Amino acid sequence: MVGDPQSRSSIVSTDDLARIAVESATTAAAKNQTLPVGGPEILERADIPKILGRIFNQEPILINPPLFVLDAVRVGLGFVNPESQKALGTLRTLLANEFFCTPAEIERLESTFNFKLESLESFMRRYINC
Repeated sequence: MVGDPQSRSSIVSTDDLARIAVESATTAAAKNQTLPVGGPEILERADIPKILGRIFNQEPILINPPLFVLDAVRVGLGFVNPESQKALGTLRTLLANEFFCTPAEIERLESTFNFKLESLESFMRRYINC
């Protein structure tokens, strides 16, 4: 885990994201709207290894390097591959900031598309078959 373990995000399942993208074309309430899309729960980054621990029934081992380690890797990589340095810049932005939807935004999303968004744990359990 890189970055602040207390940074929050609401992770949307790829299935829900795909469904929203497809249904946006035919859903009147979504026409000409900019909709924030996220998962149904606001998770701290530290919650994610806990979820994996429950799924695999095993205590996770965490290594939490500070963001400056990623910055150093980016700078070094920039000498060899500038495109990768830019890509890691995007990753760094995601790791350094919080991105989440409020409960009101999730409620609007679910009512607009008429389905409940899936939690991260439920999504992972389906795909990992646990």
